[in-house]
Amino acid sequence: MKELTLFAKRLKKAREQRGMKQKELAEKIDVTPQTISAYEKADVEGKGKNPTLENAISAAKVLGVSLDWLCGIDLAHDDKDLYGTSYGEIIRKLVDASEKAENASLSSITLTERVFIDYGGDYPRCDNVDISYPVIVFKDDKIKSFMESWTKIKSIRDSNTIDEELYRLWMDKHLAELDHVKVHDAVEIDDEEVGELPF
Repeated sequence: MKELTLFAKRLKKAREQRGMKQKELAEKIDVTPQTISAYEKADVEGKGKNPTLENAISAAKVLGVSLDWLCGIDLAHDDKDLYGTSYGEIIRKLVDASEKAENASLSSITLTERVFIDYGGDYPRCDNVDISYPVIVFKDDKIKSFMESWTKIKSIRDSNTIDEELYRLWMDKHLAELDHVKVHDAVEIDDEEVGELPF
C-alpha cells in the first residue's frame, strides 16, 4: 500500500471535516475536481500531484487551516484541532453540537412552568413544575453575534421558508469570514451570570 504525503493526508482530512466534497473545494480554489483528487492521492514515491504554492495557500484559506500545518511544517500542531483557534472552527463545533446533541450543556437554568398533569382523575390538573433547561452563555461578541443570527436563519430553514441550499450558502459565507479571525483569549463562563439571561 502506497504511503501518502502529509499534505495529501491533511488536505483530505481538513476537507472531510469541513463536510466538503472535492468538487466544492475545487470550485472555491479555482481548479478541477480531478486536481483535488490528484493532490489527495499524492504519495511519497512521486505519484499523484503536488499543488503550486498559490493553490496550497488557497486551499489552506478555504479550509481555515494554516499553510504550515497543511504542508507539515507545523508538526507540533495537534491533528485533532485542525483549525487552531479560529472563530470559524469554534462556531462550527457549536453549531454541530447543537444540531446533534440532545442533553449536553455547560450550565442550566430552572424555570417554573404551568403544565397539565394527569393524576388519574376525570380531568388533568394544571400545576407549577420546575423545568431545567441547558444554557450556554456567550461573552465573546463575535460568537454571540453569529449564534443570534444563526438561530434566526436556522428557524427560517426549519420552517421551510428557505431551502437547505440557501441555508448552506449563508453558513459558508458567514463562517468563511470568521475562519481567518483568530481567538486570542480564552472565554470563561461565569455561572453567576446565567441568572441574568434576558428571558
